[in-house]
Amino acid sequence: MLKKAFSIESARILFRIALALIFGYFGGLAILNPEYQGALWLRPDIASIITFILPLKVFMYLFGGIQLLTAFFILTGRLLNWALPLAAFLLLGIIINLGINEVSLRDFVILTGILYLYANHKSRMGLSN
Repeated sequence: MLKKAFSIESARILFRIALALIFGYFGGLAILNPEYQGALWLRPDIASIITFILPLKVFMYLFGGIQLLTAFFILTGRLLNWALPLAAFLLLGIIINLGINEVSLRDFVILTGILYLYANHKSRMGLSN
């Protein structure tokens, strides 16, 4: 029983659940309160670039929706060939936005976990790296 709890498959499933919770939580926040979350999450220079292209509220709705879709596909294990790279891309953007600090270092660890999960998924599916 204990051996099965610490298996690679259990770890893979738990990590996918954790990723889905992270992306789902923050995606939900972005949709429920887009102006506040945009002001909280985005550096002013990044926000000005975004608002040059489209309103911040629209961007946050789109960003939150993409995060929720990513969370759904990671949780269900469907379309992992695009959901995991998308999650990595989203996190890379978040890390760039944050700069170097404690939060971005934590996000970097999550990013490396996503890259490992993606490489492991491709290997299990018989796809080349």
